Amino acid sequence: MTFDDFLRQGEICRHLRSYKNKRDRAVEIAKLAFMTHGKAYVSVSGGKDSVVCAYIADAAARLVKKDFV
Repeated sequence: MTFDDFLRQGEICRHLRSYKNKRDRAVEIAKLAFMTHGKAYVSVSGGKDSVVCAYIADAAARLVKKDFV
């Protein structure tokens, strides 16, 4: 899978209810972690899994008004 394929697949999937439910649940779990522990650390290798984890952590941090760099 090329990076462009990955982006196209994401563009299609992001409109699916099942995707939105999974994304929202992941952000809620990360939000709870921020509220419980204060800081979060995500090691980003540049692969698709770590990029997704960074996105989830960033979305959660914005909701609880915490810094995430």
